[in-house]
Amino acid sequence: HFNIASNFNSIMNDKFKQHLAASYFNFAEYKYSKAIKIDYSEKGFTDISDLYKSAVKTDPNFIDIVKRRFSDVRKNSILYGLYSIVPGMGQLLEKRKNKAMRHFGLFAASAGIGFYLNYRAGAKYECYKNSTSPKEITKLYEDANATYVTSELFYGISLFVLIRSVLDSYSFTNDFNNLFKLDKKDNIRISSINNNNGHYLLSISYNF
Repeated sequence: HFNIASNFNSIMNDKFKQHLAASYFNFAEYKYSKAIKIDYSEKGFTDISDLYKSAVKTDPNFIDIVKRRFSDVRKNSILYGLYSIVPGMGQLLEKRKNKAMRHFGLFAASAGIGFYLNYRAGAKYECYKNSTSPKEITKLYEDANATYVTSELFYGISLFVLIRSVLDSYSFTNDFNNLFKLDKKDNIRISSINNNNGHYLLSISYNF
């Protein structure tokens, strides 16, 4: 009777763990489906990752399910970085709309001003070439040169924004992916615990 009661308690305990792990997993799925509709920078994704990991910690049999889910969730950080060659595009796809608008706005404004000033410098240089007065030649040259240098400064700002946007998108996606990775300590599966003639046998497998 004692052995029957022990086995029954063990079965009930395993069932409880399975149901609790399933609850963690399903709640994580629900929260994830809501979170992807808003800003990816929301703290909620850390909580979602913890819920998935809680499912594994509660019932190690969930490890393969969670690994597959994490693999589906993770994004290609290099690809998202390349999207931001158009500044703000990667951030927009990551649902970070405010940062996307800032990056694109600053890039468009600086590149636009640089282009306009470069055009103005060219027009002033043409006036300089057609001038006949020595005093006017010097003034027009200095004016054209100053305008050109300023245009290059704005082009430099636009280039900086582009590089910053690419790195930001790559870094953010990489950090996001790190949330959805199992630690090595989570890669341990308890396959079974058997009671054989009063001796307990513990079977453990490692997943790398």
